[in-house]
Amino acid sequence: MRYETLKQYSDDEIYSVINSGNIEEIKLLPMSVGEHHTNLEFAQNVCMRLLETSDNDEVRANAILVPEPA
Repeated sequence: MRYETLKQYSDDEIYSVINSGNIEEIKLLPMSVGEHHTNLEFAQNVCMRLLETSDNDEVRANAILVPEPA
């Protein structure tokens, strides 16, 4: 994996990425959501969904970094 600036997604874009099946984009999604999304509960739900439903080890590894409340 190479360094990339994490894209900031809207809620609609997050759902679009999840439904796209583009594994390279989905791998980065949990880190982006955890870093940028302003709604902690939403970010946690996205990460938990990816953790529970993905067959890809990298997606699950990134999703397990679910943000915790400060």
